[in-house]
Amino acid sequence: MDLICYHSPSHEKLFFNFFCHTLGVEKKINLVPLRGKQLCKSATYYEEGWFDAAAEKIESLKNYIKKYKNGEIFIFSDPDVIFLQPFYDRLIELFNPDLDMLLQNDSEGGFCTGFFIARKTDILVDIFEKVVLFVKENKVGDQKAFNTIVNRDELKSCDAKKLKKITVQIDLKLNFLPIEEFSNCRVYGVKTPENIPEFEIPTQPRVFHANWCKGLENKYKLLNYVRNKSENTY
Repeated sequence: MDLICYHSPSHEKLFFNFFCHTLGVEKKINLVPLRGKQLCKSATYYEEGWFDAAAEKIESLKNYIKKYKNGEIFIFSDPDVIFLQPFYDRLIELFNPDLDMLLQNDSEGGFCTGFFIARKTDILVDIFEKVVLFVKENKVGDQKAFNTIVNRDELKSCDAKKLKKITVQIDLKLNFLPIEEFSNCRVYGVKTPENIPEFEIPTQPRVFHANWCKGLENKYKLLNYVRNKSENTY
C-alpha cells in the first residue's frame, strides 16, 4: 500500500531525519514522496505563502491519487510525523469496508488532514478539489477547509458568493483514528509545545504528529522528546 508524504524543501529535515528515519518500524508500505515548491519562505504556520502551500499540498495529493482505481486504499501523511510502532495492520483492522476515510483526531481541530487512510473514490477527488478552492478563496488552512466542507458547515468569515461555488452534497463516510495510538501533544494535555514541558506518555503511540507545534525548530525538539521518551519507556 502507498504511503504518500508531501513535503517542501524547508521540511526535508523533518522528512528525512524524522519521518523516514522512523518509518523502518513498518515493512508493509510503499513510500511515495511528493516534493512541492517552497511557497511559504518562512515555513511558518499562517505566514505569507502558507495558504498557497496548503492548497498545493492537497492539489498534489489529488492529482496523484487520480491514477488509482476506485476503491484502492492509500495512506497520507505530513512530514512532521514519527512512527513508534508498526501501524499498517492496525490501520487495516480499523478501516472497515463501509468507511471512506479514517483520520487522526485533532482534538478541537476536528478531522486532521495531516494523517489519514482513505479509499480513492470520485467523491474524494471532488472533495479535494473543493478543499483547494476553499483554501485559495477564503484564506484558511486545508484542515479547516476540509472540516467545513465535510461537516456541511459554514465559516463566518467566508464570502457567501464564494461558498456558492462549493456544493456540499457529500456522501463520504469517515471516522476518527484512536487518539491514543495516532496521537499529538494535545493528547497529553500539552497546549504550548514550543516550550516542550515534561509530559508523560501513558501508552506508546504508533504514530505521533507534531501538529499544534509552530516553527520547525520546535517541531524537531518535540519529536525528539517524544521519540526519546518512548524509547526509554517501552
